[in-house]
Amino acid sequence: MKPIILAWVAVLALNSAVFAGPHEGAVFANEDFEETRRFELGYETAVVFGINNIHDYVLMPQVVTLSWLPPEQPGKGRWQARRHWQIAAVVEPILQGPESLYTGIALGHRLRFGPKDAAYAYEITGRFGPGWIDSTDAPDAQGQDFTFVVMVNVGVRWEIGRDWNAFAGVMYHHLSNAGLSEPERKNVGLDAYGPVIAISRKF
Repeated sequence: MKPIILAWVAVLALNSAVFAGPHEGAVFANEDFEETRRFELGYETAVVFGINNIHDYVLMPQVVTLSWLPPEQPGKGRWQARRHWQIAAVVEPILQGPESLYTGIALGHRLRFGPKDAAYAYEITGRFGPGWIDSTDAPDAQGQDFTFVVMVNVGVRWEIGRDWNAFAGVMYHHLSNAGLSEPERKNVGLDAYGPVIAISRKF
């Protein structure tokens, strides 16, 4: 977990003077809490590299998310925090490895926090869900078609207009069948890390 921890520390260490300042589309502007703007539709793309498997996996997660902001107001301090609930559709071409494609769904939670009047915010998202992979008989592969995915993103989100956000960060990615293929076939989990970018629209 050291790479993702170091990445998060680096994000928090960014000088807020680079991004800060009043902005009509600020991440924590009051308009974000209107009843008509509690949803966000997003698309993200990543390239993640396996670190604990003989096949040196390379995957390209493509994720479409629908996020919902609960009806709650931020505090009155300069630093604000807000949370979203998410459902995501996941399609992952496997560029290197014994399989070629993973597809699934995932539920998750996103925490976004930062200065109230800034056009940026720090963000961490965690998602988990079931899916299907075209498994093979290769040793140290994924063992069976039905498997699970865990995805964690950390990074920075910027407002790029009244309705649009852009995000850049690091993704931690895990695939495993949770031992359901054993003892017939060994369960070999896959951990991977890599860069992720995203764009989303509020509505």
